[in-house]
Amino acid sequence: MHTICLIFASSQTPVDLDISVIIQVVIFFLLLFILTFILYRPLLTIFEARYKNTEGLKEEAKDITLKAAQIEKEYQEILKKEKREMEKFLADFRQKIKNDENEIIENAKAGAAQLAMSATAQLKEAQITLKKELMSHVEEMAQSLAEKLLKMN
Repeated sequence: MHTICLIFASSQTPVDLDISVIIQVVIFFLLLFILTFILYRPLLTIFEARYKNTEGLKEEAKDITLKAAQIEKEYQEILKKEKREMEKFLADFRQKIKNDENEIIENAKAGAAQLAMSATAQLKEAQITLKKELMSHVEEMAQSLAEKLLKMN
């Protein structure tokens, strides 16, 4: 470290500044200028395009994800709505079946009552007819019995 300080402190420079150093500096800047246009700027353009492309794809993926979430939400709402409508339809259908069942039972009861009334009426008619026949036979039997009793005496 002591030698380095001596070099800087001395008035003599350890590097000779001749024409080769100037040529090397000029070549360096010339190469830097050429490589900037040939290599650095095209690479920078490619990197920027890649960055923009990936950022665009990220934004597109984000938008698609948001749209998918929105579609899923709408699907769930439609599914709930359809489920409620189906439940209402089934409840209405069950009620209609129950009403039809009650109507059939009432019609059957009315039919049975009418049939019972008709059978009762027929039985009364048959009873009246049989009474009339029996009454006519009773008179004949009474006359026949009276004749037999008179003949016996």
